[in-house]
Amino acid sequence: MITLSHAKKLFSTSSGAITALDDVTLTVERGQIFGIIGYSGAGKSTLIRLLNGLERPDSGSVIVGDLDLSVASEAQLARARPKIGMIFQHFNLLWSRTVAGNIAFALEIAGVDKSAIPARVAELIRLVGLEGRGGAYPSQLSGGQKQRVGIARALANRPDVLLCDEATSALDPETTDSILDLLLSINRRFNLTIVLITHEMHVVRRICDVVAVMEAGRIVEQGTVAELQANAKQPVTRRFLRQLTEDAEAQELDEGFDPYAVDIGSGALVRLVASGAGARDLVLADVARRFNLSLDIVHGHLSFTREGASGELYVEVPAKGQELVEVLAWLAERDIAAEIVRRG
Repeated sequence: MITLSHAKKLFSTSSGAITALDDVTLTVERGQIFGIIGYSGAGKSTLIRLLNGLERPDSGSVIVGDLDLSVASEAQLARARPKIGMIFQHFNLLWSRTVAGNIAFALEIAGVDKSAIPARVAELIRLVGLEGRGGAYPSQLSGGQKQRVGIARALANRPDVLLCDEATSALDPETTDSILDLLLSINRRFNLTIVLITHEMHVVRRICDVVAVMEAGRIVEQGTVAELQANAKQPVTRRFLRQLTEDAEAQELDEGFDPYAVDIGSGALVRLVASGAGARDLVLADVARRFNLSLDIVHGHLSFTREGASGELYVEVPAKGQELVEVLAWLAERDIAAEIVRRG
């Protein structure tokens, strides 16, 4: 559905050229919710402008559907853009128009027959849960309601792709979850491809199938949230994963935990990560019985992704040498990632 191949984008400044995107390659499958996460300056906004044709790469290609946006004519881009919906952090609504008027505007500029617009607007208002609010103005809406209008407007022309640029960053946590639930529902109902730009791991965790981590204009790591949690190699990814603790208290506990301050005797401190059923029960009792070892849980927490539960534990394993190797291999056979953090 979407393919970027070695895309590079430079911007000229008074201080010289700045590389906003550096050799970015990624593929988004049809019907997928694909998250792109990174801190400010990572290149996320430039990437999304390539995906909607507002910018062209200096080299490489950007293919959306069957069209290579990097070489498309202006006429081709004009025809393609109605099929690429966009929602924004600050809603970008027309304050002089009602809810219905804002949604209708997208249909009007696409040249939809005027007689067909009211029915389509009413359908979209129902879809996003704003029944009875069609005559309200943006100033009369909450932040979540404004974003629902933005989503309805983006869906007006039945796009193939929905781009979400920090779409929940201006919302409180409860409202964020309701908007994410709506996006997930829309994705499932219409098999709509969604690309979601964010700096919040909670957003990615809740609805994304795959996440790409950006830093300094590059994709530095990619996979499902569970895969990254089990095998994150980049420091920036690990920083984002720290957001996955379920509440402030758990996060404070994680931030205060120092695996290098744990007294582990002659064994090893092992970090275990598992998802699904393995996350709910990291088979430690089975390890103890099979290897006749007494394992000590030092630290851990449980979080939840679109794939289900994901658990992380730091466990003191009183084994070394070949016995320790056998324990880790046995865990790996049960899809439990194990990493030796320290040896005694």
